[in-house]
Order: sequence, then structure tokens, then C-alpha cells
Amino acid sequence: MGVLYLRAEEIVETEEILESEEITFKTVYRDDHVFETRGIVYVRGDMDDLNTVLLDVHDYRHWILDGLTRRSVQSDELPALLVDVLVDPQNSDEIKIIYDLNRFLKFRGLSASFRTEWDYGASGVLRSLSFIYSGRKSYLREGRYTFNFTETAEGIGIEFVCEARLSGLLDLFFTVRIYDKNMSFYIRGLSGNLKKRLESDSQTP
Repeated sequence: MGVLYLRAEEIVETEEILESEEITFKTVYRDDHVFETRGIVYVRGDMDDLNTVLLDVHDYRHWILDGLTRRSVQSDELPALLVDVLVDPQNSDEIKIIYDLNRFLKFRGLSASFRTEWDYGASGVLRSLSFIYSGRKSYLREGRYTFNFTETAEGIGIEFVCEARLSGLLDLFFTVRIYDKNMSFYIRGLSGNLKKRLESDSQTP
């Protein structure tokens, strides 16, 4: 049985991420021309392990896009396909996303630069992580992707707030339905990869 999430003008049933995870999802297009996606996903694990995994940003490219960069029938339907994650060796707060455009424009190897913003609680435990668009030459004008972490009875709750303002040309072609399909693919995939990473680390002696 899948989990229900809200998409513009309809309710759609989507597959569960992995065996016990649940995800809620809602994407809207605001009056200020920003696509906003909100929701929450739960993964098993503890906050210390989560901190260890997320703080090692140089290791992201070895697991974060696992299984999401291979072309398939599903991925070829996406308007944008993430290809790689590159971290500045001199500044771990600077991250570059390499991506391809798939649908209306067929461009390969495009890049978008982001800076990370970390928020810690009084105990030093990571409470939220944001990726903020810092580039200039991209099809993304503005972007902020924030993930808030809490321990719950279901495991670690990851509440996400993803906001993006696309360039004028791209904004003309993207509907809420298309944008939501792209976001749901990656939120489900990334959270599934995070779960696998947490499980792998917990089993390492």
C-alpha cells in the first residue's frame, strides 16, 4: 500500500520509499512565481549517526545519488536529471550540482552552485541543513532547500521545505504537476539512500 500525497488538483498514490518509511508531499506554485514543496519523511536511525553522515559532505557523491543517475523509463520522463554532486575541496560549504535537462530543452552537463547552511541545537546536534542557490548562470534563479531533523517515535523525522524560482524560459514550460513529479522522484530517492547509508554505517564495526 502506498502513501497518499497531495499534488495540485488531485490526490495521487505513490510507492513507499522503503519497507517502513512514510512520506507526505505537497507542491504549490505561489503568487511570487516560486515552486514550494513541503512534506516530511521518516527514516530509522539516531541523530548521532545522522550527524556523522551529513557532516561528511565530501562523501556525498559516493552515496547520495546512488541509483538516481542511471537513465531509465522513469528518469527519462523527468524534466531534469541529477548527474553528480561536487564539493569544493577547499571549502566544504560550497557544493555544485551537475544536471541534464531532459524534456523541453536537451542540455547536458549543466551546473548549479549551492552553499550549505547548518543549524545546531544547544546540545550541538544538527537541527537543520539548507542548500541555498548561489550561482548566476543557471536555469534556476533562486533556490533554498531546507531539511529539519527531529527524533520521533517513528524514527528520525526529516521535514523538508524546498523553494525554487525558475528562469523565465523554464518557468513557462513547468507546470506544478511536472515539477512535483521531479521533486517526488528525488525526495524519495535521496531519503532512501540516506536510510541505506545510516544502516550501512550502523553495521560497520
